[in-house]
Amino acid sequence: AIANPLTLPRPASLPPHRAQRVLAVGRLEPVKGFDLLLSAWAQLSPLAPGWQLRIVGDGRKHEALTAQCMALGLQASVELLPATRNIAAHYADAQIFALSSRYEGLPLVLIEAMAWGLAVAAFDCDTGPRELITPEHTGLLAQSDNPSALAEALLRLMHDTSLRERLSAQAREQSLTYNIHTIAGQWVDLVQQLRA
Repeated sequence: AIANPLTLPRPASLPPHRAQRVLAVGRLEPVKGFDLLLSAWAQLSPLAPGWQLRIVGDGRKHEALTAQCMALGLQASVELLPATRNIAAHYADAQIFALSSRYEGLPLVLIEAMAWGLAVAAFDCDTGPRELITPEHTGLLAQSDNPSALAEALLRLMHDTSLRERLSAQAREQSLTYNIHTIAGQWVDLVQQLRA
């Protein structure tokens, strides 16, 4: 299989100061598991004062997720923002990326987050995250569909600056695998093999 390339420009250097923010990006649909992420956040937020969760995206579950935030008393620490063409600004202003999907293909948002040097925590769903994340090296994987496991992984990243920085650097290096020149070269090689 040949992956999709990273089309969002990879920054040459990372912003020197980033907010205490966990970012999640995607369609507000059941597959993306943002309800599970909010359940995880409800568990961890009392243990991580000062940290914020930002979810960026549009979809059918906006009202349900807003109601869930209200029911869990998370309004002070959670933002639900609409989809934007300038997603790079959100990557630049976060330290951690959370992928809470129930299932995935090859999640481009995860590659983008890694390219922007975010420390990543993701559900280990059947396909996708494990293809991109080497556990404890380029990110953390949590048991799929388990908000407590995701909360634990996120708390590790929040409380351990050296872990965040190490995973960030290694994730950025890993993201180079998905630059457009590398992926285009794989297509050229495939076409040449087919023609041979």
